[in-house]
Amino acid sequence: RLTLNVTATMSALQTYSFTILLTNQQQWQSAPVAYVSTSRLTQVTTNMPMTYQVDASNTALNAPGEGQALFIRQPAFSWDGLTSKWSVSQSSAYPCDNNTIVVTLTFNVPLYSACMPRITISNLVSTSSVSVTPVSSAASFASSWTQSSGVLGVTVTSNVPAPTTVGETPLSFTFMVANPPNGQGAPALTISAQFGSVSFPSPLISSNGATFTNPTSFGFPADDSSAASFDDNYLLNLVTPPSSPSSFPVPPGFAQYPLFIVAPRLHTLVMQSTPFPCAPNTISFAMLSRVPLLARCQPLLTISGLDSTLTPSGNITVTFISGGTGSGGFGGNLAGQTLLAGWLQSGSLTMNLTGLLSSATTSGSSKVDRLLFQISVINPGTPVASRGACGNGNGGNVGCNSDYHTAVNAMLALSSVGSTTPGGDSRWMVGYTGSGIFTLTASSSNLSPSTSFVTDYAPASTPAGVGDGLPLSLYAPNITSTFVQSSWIPCDNNIISVTLRSNVPIFTTCGFGVNVYVTVAGLSGSVTSNAPSFPLASTTSPLSSTALWSNTNSNLVLTPTGTMQLSTTYSFTFSLQNQAAAKAMSLLNLAVTSLTSLINSPSYGTGTNAPMSITNLDWNPATASQSTPWPCAPNTIT
Repeated sequence: RLTLNVTATMSALQTYSFTILLTNQQQWQSAPVAYVSTSRLTQVTTNMPMTYQVDASNTALNAPGEGQALFIRQPAFSWDGLTSKWSVSQSSAYPCDNNTIVVTLTFNVPLYSACMPRITISNLVSTSSVSVTPVSSAASFASSWTQSSGVLGVTVTSNVPAPTTVGETPLSFTFMVANPPNGQGAPALTISAQFGSVSFPSPLISSNGATFTNPTSFGFPADDSSAASFDDNYLLNLVTPPSSPSSFPVPPGFAQYPLFIVAPRLHTLVMQSTPFPCAPNTISFAMLSRVPLLARCQPLLTISGLDSTLTPSGNITVTFISGGTGSGGFGGNLAGQTLLAGWLQSGSLTMNLTGLLSSATTSGSSKVDRLLFQISVINPGTPVASRGACGNGNGGNVGCNSDYHTAVNAMLALSSVGSTTPGGDSRWMVGYTGSGIFTLTASSSNLSPSTSFVTDYAPASTPAGVGDGLPLSLYAPNITSTFVQSSWIPCDNNIISVTLRSNVPIFTTCGFGVNVYVTVAGLSGSVTSNAPSFPLASTTSPLSSTALWSNTNSNLVLTPTGTMQLSTTYSFTFSLQNQAAAKAMSLLNLAVTSLTSLINSPSYGTGTNAPMSITNLDWNPATASQSTPWPCAPNTIT
């Protein structure tokens, strides 16, 4: 009620006017029926309703009725089905990345701080909010964040007038979240508003059309599709001929689906430098990630399936040949860096990449998405027959060495503070089943394989075999040998001649501290005494000039002084004294320390040259004759 005192005479039939300034309430309402009455005019027995004088020049009015006194428009979002009225977009769809969410809204009323305008955004799942800032300096905000439920509250703390003639008020602000480490479809965000305790009708709900299981809805090829950069053999195809991978394409529609997060996905390639038992083996790993690898995700990379090596458990050095960003191909700012990784002799390598990524530039286009690194192990002495039976591959239960897959698995684990669901990927690594030994390097940003044997192990002309580059795929050792003797006469000095030729190199050691010996076994039939430094003759380097002879064990043990190359013939001779008793030849064979599955392919001399064969004493024909039959005569017996 408003009461005015009349301080001067008001003339009849004269129009009088005045204005008052009121602050409208938060709650919307229709115009109340206002009355005017006067005191002391007894002939006026009831209140007289007021008539409305509509001001047609007021452009803030949507309809003439809004000009009625104390009509208060119902506050609401302005939306006529057009996305130009409101939108929510994001800046990044990558796990753990800083993601700027831009919210643009339009209201049908100005926003006055006296009404305590508050905007609530719900269902911001698996994120952690960082800050809220206005797009325009025309507004200021206060915000609250509830991590457990993913609810962001934004309170407008300054007046935001309506710049348009129909009272529509645009408002934009941004807030930054840390994306979750796992892939997810876009949640349906609910945007509601209120003035104090008065809620706006019809909250806005964002589209959740982009889902992890339906990537084609935003222009991203399906996983393992025929698109080159989504083929599981993508990296393998880059080494023949050597070429540089491109970064994975950014989904063209990702921005319109806030909190759609691209699922982590690895493309892999693994190759070894040598297929020989007991050899030092450089294992090369190339990895291309569909998403940037950020330190905030605390990436943990575990490689398993490298079982039965002779490298003991402990920390081993991982050397990065290259790696970094898409702009540098497979070159990059990780080249030359190393880290210590946990190694178990059971065949697993665990690498915490957090420190490595923290030291690299991880902002803007420099985010790391590719790795090329190597480790060195000692191959087992015996091939593992079950190595290819891992039961994976394209389309079903096929051997690890089929369809390019290997028995080596790469598992990327991502985690993040504030997220309850970890992310990552697990892939059977891809190998090369063709012919060649491979050590991967980066040359001019390309993946470049080396395709030759190490010449210390084999003649330079030795061809590589099919599948030699598959990790820990080893040759079955086979030694071709000959054994020939010089004498089958009892008690004679017998020179034994030996040649040997192996399809794998024979090293001086096999594993750490395990010396390798070449043993000629089965040398029974000699009376030569045991000798720790038994002389050898006509030896081919690196065989030494002495050996350990054991008559007790009937064997001769040689200690190579250097690596015996494959496909190379080595020879030596030694002399034993034959026993007196006759015996058949001995089936001699060779044994090499640690090569427990060694296949012997011996050949022997024949006849008198058959090794360790000794003839019987035979007097046939034996005759006796005399010179005379006469009594008492001298008789010569022949």
